[in-house]
Amino acid sequence: MSKLTSWVPIVFFSTMLASYFVTKSVMELKKENQSLTEQLSRQNSITENANRTFRIINNVSSLNSEERNRSAVDSEKVKTVIKTVLVNNDCANTAIPNDALIRMHDYSERIRASGIHSDTGTPNR
Repeated sequence: MSKLTSWVPIVFFSTMLASYFVTKSVMELKKENQSLTEQLSRQNSITENANRTFRIINNVSSLNSEERNRSAVDSEKVKTVIKTVLVNNDCANTAIPNDALIRMHDYSERIRASGIHSDTGTPNR
């Protein structure tokens, strides 16, 4: 029995030493797990915000496209109505002099430009 009893302290010490290292490894793994969980949460928030931003931009672009299409259709309807109303009008077939046409075009451009800049200091004439 003496041989067996001499091994008991060695086995006990070895078990305690192994238990210490296992406990230390488990604690380190728990800390790493917590850190990675927090990092994943932050990355998920960033991804969620980016996706929300992309959806908003996509919705705005879609609405702008729809509005352009509606404006084009409305413009075509107005052209058709004007052509229909002026079909038998004597003035509709009258040629406009180039100088008058250029001045009317310039005037309309000034009106558009003043609407963009909203400069009320200069008249539109």
